[in-house]
Amino acid sequence: MGHVWNCVHATMQPIFSRRRFLRSATALIALPALEAFGGTRAAAAKTASTAKRAQNFIAIGSYLGWHQSAFFPKTAGRDYTMPPSLTPLEAHRDQITIFSGLDHRAPNGHKAWSNFLCGNAPGSHSLDQQIAD
Repeated sequence: MGHVWNCVHATMQPIFSRRRFLRSATALIALPALEAFGGTRAAAAKTASTAKRAQNFIAIGSYLGWHQSAFFPKTAGRDYTMPPSLTPLEAHRDQITIFSGLDHRAPNGHKAWSNFLCGNAPGSHSLDQQIAD
């Protein structure tokens, strides 16, 4: 039995090394301190610019086995019936827009979910970056 485990264990590769995890965690902890270098002028400009734009963006990819019929409305326009998965948002329906059909048909099957906002290789301009700009 130990022989089978050794074969399986030998083929499994960790996604992140311990060193990479610690480096990323350290950078994440330091981020709030970096905001202090922005100054009040930068904070005021940021507040003024975001007041004119949409305040929230939520992207939910319907990949890896989601039942799209439970998530997307069956009809287009304002008079749609709220799908079962989104009924908790019914009170906000006039403040949200639901997009469907944004599939980019990326290669790599289930590994392609990580770039569902851009449809390109990692490192390119994504939908959330476009909205922020």
